[in-house]
Amino acid sequence: MTRDAVLAIGDAVRFPLRPDVRPWVLAAAGAGALIEMLAALPLPSIAGLIFGIFLLAFRILVWITVYRVASEILLASAEGDTGAPSFRTVESADGLAVRHIGLWLVATVSLVLLSIYFGVAGVLLGSIAIAAVLPAATIILTLSKSLFEALVPTQWLRLAARIGHRDYLKLYAALLGAALVYLAVAGLLGWLGAGRGLRNVIQLAYWTFAVFGWFHLAGRAVFLHRAELNLVEPDTEVERAPERFTRDAETLWRQIREQGGTREMHAELARQLERGGDRQTRLEHGRMHIEALLLSFEQPGEALDRAQRMLSADPDFCLERPETMRMLITAARDQDVGRLAGILCGSYLKRFPNSAKGNEVRLLGCEALAENASWQRENAKRWFRELMTAELDDEQRGRLSTIAPRYLGAPSKPG
Repeated sequence: MTRDAVLAIGDAVRFPLRPDVRPWVLAAAGAGALIEMLAALPLPSIAGLIFGIFLLAFRILVWITVYRVASEILLASAEGDTGAPSFRTVESADGLAVRHIGLWLVATVSLVLLSIYFGVAGVLLGSIAIAAVLPAATIILTLSKSLFEALVPTQWLRLAARIGHRDYLKLYAALLGAALVYLAVAGLLGWLGAGRGLRNVIQLAYWTFAVFGWFHLAGRAVFLHRAELNLVEPDTEVERAPERFTRDAETLWRQIREQGGTREMHAELARQLERGGDRQTRLEHGRMHIEALLLSFEQPGEALDRAQRMLSADPDFCLERPETMRMLITAARDQDVGRLAGILCGSYLKRFPNSAKGNEVRLLGCEALAENASWQRENAKRWFRELMTAELDDEQRGRLSTIAPRYLGAPSKPG
């Protein structure tokens, strides 16, 4: 068995130290430090109360962000990716981070209650018990997005059996170790007499480090045992599981080019490229995406939206195939998006100046802009004059006659 096919606890320690993950840990620590500095400001009672509510909301936001990134790390690791999400491309499902916080809050409250009633012994025994079930519950929650399902004991047993006792024991040991180190750090800081603010910052930074490392390890376990994992029984499955694919832009782009992609894969890549991709890749994918929306997914409205965004990157944007470009122009005309149709017609005629369908494109542009008085109107008037002396078939001549009054004297409405 190769090293990559083995679940190693050391990966959980090394992962948060990676250059692409470390900024997230530092950001959490920085946010914690900012909160503590603001909390130390002397304020009047009323203002202090309002400010305290603001800081509480800020703390909650920090924890939501930590677990949202952790969820993304688990999902990416479960797909075989080993990198971290960038600051621009966190796209985990809505509410998943909140559910993770809810799950781990249940565990935390349980430990607090054990501490109140049984002291240190209760905390130690509770940590051992909770660490035994929390790996299964966390993985189930991430894959099913159901907090209820994550709290079902039979699901824990099923997942542990499918992952295998050896690897599940590693997840258990890693989580228990992280929790015990957290308690040790908290105790050491208290013994050293560290201030409350400093303790909170250090504990937040450590726990962020530990959560990222452990969620990566859990994702690796899912990836290594993906063939064995089937969390929903066939007779209880009520809906198709959401599609999963890599969130790494380069890998996703390679898969789409080599094998094609689903509508969701194209949309995900488009979002990532708009946030941080290079212009050439964005334009190349934009052409492929628009053609897929027109020909495969039959979504002309969405294709027009993508075309509008591509024009912001390249004012002369044009598809590679003239017949598909004409489909896009026709869709713009039919959906009464005259200005966009005019721009697309201009791009077509510039890209394919000798096209046999050039007159058809000019006619489409004139039809789309017949009621439009934007700056595209001058182009439409020029195309109309060219069509007046061009060789048209009877159907085209009839269409030209229909819109002729709009270009021979009647004013057009602004657009």
